[in-house]
Amino acid sequence: PSLLSTSLAMWWVVVAALLHSVEGAVSPPQYLNVTSARSSSIHPLHIKNPLTLWCSADGLKSAKFVHLSKEKKIHPAKITGNNATITIDSPTVLYAGDYRCEMEAKGGMKTETTSVYVRPVVHTELVEKVDEKEGENFIVDMTAIVLTEGGSFNITCPAFSHPLPKIKWTKNGNILTLSSRISLSGDRLTITGVDFSDEGVYSCEAVNEFTVATKTMRPMLKVSRIVTVKSQYAWVWPLAVIIATLLILILVIWFCEIRKKNREKRAATYLAED
Repeated sequence: PSLLSTSLAMWWVVVAALLHSVEGAVSPPQYLNVTSARSSSIHPLHIKNPLTLWCSADGLKSAKFVHLSKEKKIHPAKITGNNATITIDSPTVLYAGDYRCEMEAKGGMKTETTSVYVRPVVHTELVEKVDEKEGENFIVDMTAIVLTEGGSFNITCPAFSHPLPKIKWTKNGNILTLSSRISLSGDRLTITGVDFSDEGVYSCEAVNEFTVATKTMRPMLKVSRIVTVKSQYAWVWPLAVIIATLLILILVIWFCEIRKKNREKRAATYLAED
């Protein structure tokens, strides 16, 4: 039994050595250092510093990095010896995410995965007016919303980050109370049967956490909107003003016509007497 155990141990050493020989290496996680909280699909936020990722393996022949996003964008790598490198001179926040290095090397295909982190920023489909306040945490005020009494609406927290953030909603600085009318689904807040009690300042706080070079960061983004509610009969007042204006105009015209006829009648009477 001892001989068998020794043989098995030696066998596993050989297997481990073989496995190690076909393994590769990849760059540690990177961090996109953003200095603003504003980004959009039309004008994504650019980063000043270049982004460099590398991977390596013995007998490296070719390599590429695949951005593990919805688009699965491929970045061909430059080969120098057993190392493969990509450099993106002016990356945007959309380059954040996980990357898989696919290498053709001695012993076959190898893959290694790394991450590119970014703190939460406001990312919208269209360019929207944003009032950004300076500070370690990003504090952003966005365009106010006017709702109609009795209607419903959705507010999405426009936070983009990697890794995904944890989101907390508040109203007027207090944790938002959920009910049969007020619900949350992911990053979306839904309110049905809107009434005047729903007016206030709604904020979403997005926090993500990641570690780069042994330093753990927990950056926060706070996005606020003022929500006001108008009566479902608000359209009645402008209509009433228009109708009242028309009635006054008709009365003025009618009064002027009566005065004109009276003057003409008096003038005709004077002529008849002469």
